[in-house]
Formats: sequence, structure tokens, C-alpha cells
Amino acid sequence: MFAKPLKPPAAAQMGPTGALAVLVTLDAPVPDKVDLRLFGRTAAERQVECAAALGCREVWVIGALGSRRAVALRHLAEGLGLRFRELGGPHTLAEVAVPGERLLVFEAGLMPDLSAWPRDADPSGGMRHGAVLTFPAEVAVGAGFERIDFARAWAGALLIPGALVSRLRDLPEDAEATSALLRIALQAGIPTCPVDPARMQDGSWFVPADAAAVRSAEQNWIWRQTIPPPGSSLSAHLASLAIRRTGSRLIARSEAFPAVLASALLLLPLGIWLCADALAAAGFGALALAAPLLEAAFMLRQSQDARLGPLASRGREWRWLRGLLDSALLFAGMLAIAGDPVEQIFAPLVLLAAFHGGLPDARAPGQVLRDRGLAALVVAIGALLHSAQAGIMIAALGFLALNMLQLRKSSPAREG
Repeated sequence: MFAKPLKPPAAAQMGPTGALAVLVTLDAPVPDKVDLRLFGRTAAERQVECAAALGCREVWVIGALGSRRAVALRHLAEGLGLRFRELGGPHTLAEVAVPGERLLVFEAGLMPDLSAWPRDADPSGGMRHGAVLTFPAEVAVGAGFERIDFARAWAGALLIPGALVSRLRDLPEDAEATSALLRIALQAGIPTCPVDPARMQDGSWFVPADAAAVRSAEQNWIWRQTIPPPGSSLSAHLASLAIRRTGSRLIARSEAFPAVLASALLLLPLGIWLCADALAAAGFGALALAAPLLEAAFMLRQSQDARLGPLASRGREWRWLRGLLDSALLFAGMLAIAGDPVEQIFAPLVLLAAFHGGLPDARAPGQVLRDRGLAALVVAIGALLHSAQAGIMIAALGFLALNMLQLRKSSPAREG
């Protein structure tokens, strides 16, 4: 079974490289005799995903032909809509290269991330005709990158015109294709393009030395992606903690976001149904659980988009779904309160008005407590100890007190 790959949005298929294909080498020695995986992907698989988002249409593979790794790579490439070709060696590569096209070449073992691809390269210069990506040698050589001169090291990726690939015919058949293409590109005067060296430190673009380096890169990347913005709710902070513990297994799977989102949305009608069945504590408990699940879904979607990098178009905005939780709180509250329609709707409406009546300032004190999940939890506890109506009133009073606190804290700043 192969995990369904993250597929770049359609708009990302026309990337900035204009490369026809990506060259991936599979016969590199594997550290610790295991396939190191970052977010469930080997280095070769990450290279294919990055190339797909950069606009490549084909994957050309050298080495380990017919192996398990080659079969897995074929499944991934075809799942991304790319043509997959296995090549026998450098001479075969020279024969299939198209003079009018460019080839994207990755160093074996490199784990790239599209977010680290240099976007600011001059389109009329290097990136149009080709480019050799570089790091400062003083920091890159010790990190496993190949030095190309005194000041620079190869960052493990290059774009080379197909006409230059034909020079591989002049080399022995057992020559290492990637190193040979690097030398050919440098001798032909292909310009270099610097990559931000900070990308080596944060795990966006690196050659892992061992499994510990991969785990560290995963943790650092997830930590950066799941930092809740200022003013985020308590549910968002809880979702951040959950994603940081399980994110490496979820972010790489495209089905994770719809699964988590569906779980959150299914809890909304469940909570309403439980309240209609006189089980208000359980019903509002379900709504309290839906809030962090919804925030976790948003964080997963954001992280999956981030894996495609800033060059990829973003998908639809999902955060409007928080309004569904507002509606669920309203209907569940109406069903949980006995009395005439005015009595049933009054307290839930006051709760929502108090929730949305605060200052739209992310830096306002106590903003983390302005949380739908916390409100639902307070109502559930109130329903368990006394009644749903009492719980709704307590939650509304809490938000009103928070609004007054924030208004008082902001008054001196406004007067100044």
C-alpha cells in the first residue's frame, strides 16, 4: 500500500524552472542501511514531489532499476501525473535529453523542500538558461555538500540545458551522472544561484547524516508551521500541541486533512442531536471536542500547503467553517433549554453576541480564552451540574467579563 501523495495544485504545475524532467539517482549508499524518511518520504520521493511542484513533467531515474525503491518511486510519480522512465546510465541519459529543454538534477540523498527554492533568481539570467544552486562553502561542506570552489559548495540541485547533457557521451558509461553534469554545467559557464544557508539549519534543504538528523528536521519544521498566530484561541493551541506530536505521520498523507475535517464536522450534528435527545452535557461535550479538531484540520491544511512552498497556489480558505460551530452552539442551546421560543433563543444569542463582541485585537489580554470549544465545555459542565441554561449563562457572563477587561486595558492606549 502506498500513501496517496500530496499533489501540487494545478496552478503549480507550470513552475519557474521550465524543466522537462528531473533526474533522480537511486543507487547512492544509504546511511545506516535504511531508507531515511522525512514525513514518510525518502530523499528520492521528496525530490520527485519538489520537481512536480516546480513544473517538471517527467521523472528520469538512474540506478537500482527494478528495485523496490524504484517501484515505489514510480507509484509516487504516476500519482502526481508524471511520466516515469528508468535509464541505464549516463549514455542513455545523453540520448534521451532534448536539446531545447532543460533538465533538473538533484544530488542523491538530498532532501529538498520547495519553500527553499530560490525564487528571486533573475528570470532573464540563470533560471532561463540554467542554474547551479550553491551554499557558502564554509557552512555547507561540513553539512555534506560538495565544494565547487573556495567560497561555494553545490547545494545539490542544478538546471542544465538538454544540449549540454549530450556531453555525457564523452565520458565512461560507469561515470556518476550527477557529478558529471555538475562539472559540465560549471565548465559551460552556467551561472550559480545562492540558496539561503539558513535552509540547512531548519531542515528545509539538507542531506541527512542519519535518522536522528531526519527526526530533528521533522520536529523543527512542524514546530515552525504550527506556531499559533497571536490572539489564537485555546483550541488552536491544543491543536498545535496535537499536531506537533503526530504531525509527521499526518502531514505527508493527503487524506489526513479531509479525515480530520470530517471528524470535526460530524461532531456538530451529533452534538445537536444529543441536545435534542435531552443529553445536553454529552451534546456540548461533542461540540467542545469539535473546536480543537477543526483547528487541527486548518493546521494540517496549512502545513500541507507549506510543503508545496510559496510557488504553489493556495487552495480554498476553510476557516469560514468556524461559523458552523457558532450555528451548532445556537441550535444546541435552543434545543437544550425548556420553555417558549423566546426563552430558548435568548440565552444562546447572548452567548454568541458576547463571544463576538470583543475587541478585534489579537494582542488584547485574555484573547486565548475567546474560544468556542471552551464555551461549549463550560456549558457541558453546567448542564452536568445544574442545567444547560445555567451553563450558557455562565459562559456568556465569562465572555462579557472578558470584553470589559479588554475594553478597560485598551482605554488608556486610545486616550493616549
